Amino acid sequence: MRKVIIPIVVGLLLFLAILPWLVTSCNPQSLVPNDLLEGPLHYEATVTAAQVATIDAGRAVTSVIKIFPVGTADLSTIETDSPSTSIVKIMTATIIASSSFEPNSVNTPIYLIETPTPIFNNTNESDGVPATPIGLIDIEDIITEEQLTEQLKTEPEGSELKDLKVALSQSGFRIDGILAISPVSNQDVEIHGVFIIKSYSLVVDILSITLNGDDVTSSFHEEIESRMDTSLYRLLPERYVQDFMVVDGKLLVTSKARK
Repeated sequence: MRKVIIPIVVGLLLFLAILPWLVTSCNPQSLVPNDLLEGPLHYEATVTAAQVATIDAGRAVTSVIKIFPVGTADLSTIETDSPSTSIVKIMTATIIASSSFEPNSVNTPIYLIETPTPIFNNTNESDGVPATPIGLIDIEDIITEEQLTEQLKTEPEGSELKDLKVALSQSGFRIDGILAISPVSNQDVEIHGVFIIKSYSLVVDILSITLNGDDVTSSFHEEIESRMDTSLYRLLPERYVQDFMVVDGKLLVTSKARK
């Protein structure tokens, strides 16, 4: 008898335990209150109705467009229309390049400022040579034949042209020397040229070089010009040569120099 009662009691207890679950599953209910569920729907309906009403009201009135150019209109004299008329203000402005601009100024005119192009004075320039610096003093140098000869001999060492001697005249200069062809063979060289001023420096232009009557100008003129120019520069250091002349075998050079 007891074996029959125990299973019946256990089955009854299990039925009572699952009875609430069976009831709730047959009749489900939301855990969120109804007023919270209806709130968003009511809000969306209200917003939609307000937007539709605003659009309809805007279409029912007449729009008037007024253009107020910035910097030209006096805002204090503008009359305000009745509330029934909507006003759309379109602000227009023309931006002009200026060296200064005040964003808070309404009626201040903006002017275009042009930077003048600098004008350079070329009256003291000749053939692309810049003018001499200011603050220089006039100076005159006298170069004798002996001075130029001694300076010319020292530049450069090891040259094949030896024992050079300079003679000055109003037509230019003449240089006599010896060309050392070999240790046992020397030939006489005769050089003719003129003085010129180039970039405020006194330089030479070789006209001819003869070796035993043969013209060898193309072979030696660069060497002679370089030696002569260097010698003249050492005798006229930091000079801005302006003019020169040959008088009685002496070279008179007028220059400007720093104090």
